Amino acid sequence: MSKTIKELLNDTSKINTIVGASNALIAELVERAGFDGVWVSSFELHAWNLLPDANILNTADYFDVISKISDRIKLPILVDSDEGGPSAINTIRMAREYEKAGASSMCFEDNPSPKRCSFYGMKASLEKPEIMVGKIKAAVEKKLNENFSIIARTEALIQKHGIDVAIERAHMYTEAGCDGFLIHSKSKEPDAPPFQ
Repeated sequence: MSKTIKELLNDTSKINTIVGASNALIAELVERAGFDGVWVSSFELHAWNLLPDANILNTADYFDVISKISDRIKLPILVDSDEGGPSAINTIRMAREYEKAGASSMCFEDNPSPKRCSFYGMKASLEKPEIMVGKIKAAVEKKLNENFSIIARTEALIQKHGIDVAIERAHMYTEAGCDGFLIHSKSKEPDAPPFQ
């Protein structure tokens, strides 16, 4: 592996670009094009299998895809792990299995379980903060390798809770030990109101 996701996160010398890949062929093209990492997207992986992005594929399905990709490329792999499963025990299993398959990092969001794709507009609620914090702590404490990074994502803007809630969640999740934090938004401009 060239660099881990954690190393990319801590590299302030340049903007690192991670591109979605739902199989080994696409991941190979991403690597040849000179990008810095691969994002195994839940949306893409479900679409590739002609399924809605609604927690239909399981940890074993993801393990299979990750292992095939990691066998063919040297770029670090960041796995979209939906809501991290219904409980912290599921999150621990995901972290360990994805590590074994060759992933460098996992990202999970504060969507209530069962997760539904944010763009469907079917939910307007966030996971209880204590549940999300518990999942983050469990993944951080029980991962197999210290270089495997845990990234937390909030859907606060997507679900129309506003930037204050997003920032509050960022502080909570960072204090819980995540290595990175992502605020998800559908706005085309970074300073646009989140309610459009």
